[in-house]
Amino acid sequence: THSTSTSPTDKLDFDAGRVTSNAGGEVLSNQATLIVSTDADTGDYTDIQSALNALPAAGGRIFVKAGTYTLTSGITIGDSDILIEGEGPATVIAFDGSTIGTAIAMVDTTQRSDIRIRNLKINSTSAGNGIGINASHFAISNFENLNITNVNGGIAFDSNDTFYNKVENTTITFGGTSGYGVKASST
Repeated sequence: THSTSTSPTDKLDFDAGRVTSNAGGEVLSNQATLIVSTDADTGDYTDIQSALNALPAAGGRIFVKAGTYTLTSGITIGDSDILIEGEGPATVIAFDGSTIGTAIAMVDTTQRSDIRIRNLKINSTSAGNGIGINASHFAISNFENLNITNVNGGIAFDSNDTFYNKVENTTITFGGTSGYGVKASST
């Protein structure tokens, strides 16, 4: 098992030699905010994917209340201007990395921008298997205050159109063959 950490003052900027822009803007007041909760009575949805699917094309905020959300398939993002925000380490996205290859990724190979994922934990229930976030095709995006555990790969930036992304204050515990915390390549 290996670990990679960043502190609030230790930012990893993947900008492919370009001038860094201001990644991670906030949700605008005219954008939707949907609440995900393990209790249907205290939220709009009980799973993150359903909330993402309900957002308008203009994007918005998915606030995920504390609790454990066990994935039966990976979470896919299909629009820009999305904030997925938990209540800290008590908000856990659990996935079986041996059967679900990636917890969070783009729905396809179309570049989308201004994706923010923060204040939550992503945990593979199959130690040393799976990728926490496949950030390929993310641009001008921010990943902060995350705890990604028991994965083979933490955050992968593997595309020519992946740039201006930031990873801040994030801890990744990984293992398995060719495991990594944060990986950047232009494949």
